[in-house]
Amino acid sequence: MLGERLVGRGILDDPEEVHFVEHAELTGSLATSGSGASASSLAQVARGRMVTWQHQRDLSAPMQIGEKATIPVGHWDEATATLAGNGASPGVATGPARVLLTADDAHRVRQGDVLILKAASPLFTPVMLIAGALVVEVGGGASHSSLIARELGLPAVVSATDATTRFADGDVLSVDGTRGTITRSQSSP
Repeated sequence: MLGERLVGRGILDDPEEVHFVEHAELTGSLATSGSGASASSLAQVARGRMVTWQHQRDLSAPMQIGEKATIPVGHWDEATATLAGNGASPGVATGPARVLLTADDAHRVRQGDVLILKAASPLFTPVMLIAGALVVEVGGGASHSSLIARELGLPAVVSATDATTRFADGDVLSVDGTRGTITRSQSSP
């Protein structure tokens, strides 16, 4: 309806062009009563934007921009006693490892422990509330454990292959959820 009124006043050539002008441009054109060069130039600007929009609408986006990233998931560095995974929740925390193979082991978790799990499920959520960090052998950034860790502000690393066998209860671990690394301290038992 507005587009038709602007065409009737000679400001635009096509009612659809109204979608391609900014509010300030339209008010400026109306202030000059839609006459002369300002109305003509507004119609040209609108037409140009409409043509650009139609062209861009037909473009297709690439599946990715740049080269595909290679993430060294599951890489163990013996020299630094560091396991690489995918950072799932940012932050750094250091604490004793607590390897849980089933939810039945949850009673062993103490405040500040670094939970080491094969796979997380909602059954582990209560112990995540007191954990210092989370390490999971499987999963991704959208997995249950990653989402809960982010909600709790708990540093977390997922896709940490063989974490339940590389680390033992009581190992002092530093988990860097930003970089996606788990490092065993030299002072570990």
